[in-house]
Amino acid sequence: MPPKKQATKVEEAAPAPEVEDKKVKKSASTKAETKTASKKAESKKSEAKSASKKADSKKSESKKTESKKAEKKPAAPAEKRERVKRDLTKELVHGDFLTLEQNFKETLRSLPTESRRAMGDIFRRFVDLRKDTTKVLRIKGKRQNSGEGGFKKGVKISNELSKFCSSNSANVLKWIEKAIAEGKSSGKASKWENKDYSGFNDWSVTKEHGRDKVTNFLCAYISDKNLQNPNMRKELKLDSALQTLFNLKQADKDNEGNAITYCTLQTLLTQHYPEALAAKKAKEAAKAKEAPKK
Repeated sequence: MPPKKQATKVEEAAPAPEVEDKKVKKSASTKAETKTASKKAESKKSEAKSASKKADSKKSESKKTESKKAEKKPAAPAEKRERVKRDLTKELVHGDFLTLEQNFKETLRSLPTESRRAMGDIFRRFVDLRKDTTKVLRIKGKRQNSGEGGFKKGVKISNELSKFCSSNSANVLKWIEKAIAEGKSSGKASKWENKDYSGFNDWSVTKEHGRDKVTNFLCAYISDKNLQNPNMRKELKLDSALQTLFNLKQADKDNEGNAITYCTLQTLLTQHYPEALAAKKAKEAAKAKEAPKK
């Protein structure tokens, strides 16, 4: 009887493969569902991207249309500049050229490097045009003097020069005023109208005086006393006061026998600039020391 029981057990265990098939089918179906869900999620993402791209394109199109509208708007009319009639002269035209050139320079400095290079050629042509205009108008350019160096630099003067200028200042100023008045009456402007002679009544030894001031004073004194050679206007024949001032033996020649001219006046005046003369001698002594001995 025991063998029959085993057979029943075997018969009962036979349906196990069917259960395994069901499990495999379920796992396959779950995998397929997850794949389809991921595909749907990816499709949703792509749809969202395309929607954002469309929105961006619409924004760019709207900006373009707005910029086109702004460009189409008519610009405000420029204010009409009324030209003022002026009494043109050579000096006025030349001055306008110089101011325009200065404005051109300032504008070039404010520009970036590339545009500055492009405008450089135009600026050079403008400068050439200004120079040609100056030549045609025959205007002599004046050197810009800062007033701190050269002839205008203040120096101390000697007691002899101070006494000479102080004693003759009243007569010199009267002659200058007379020359200016005669120039206005004749229609020919005197050179003294543009010169500064306001300090001709002050020749203090404690103050510094420009050498141009001293030279202008002596030129006015020479013209007042009529000390020029009528045959050679550059040459001078000094009076006794100037002979004493410059320690000269003759009235028309210096102590070396050369004719006295306006140029030699500067050489004669160096003895009355003590500080400048001392500095000059010190430089000459230093050069003599540095020079190699033969």
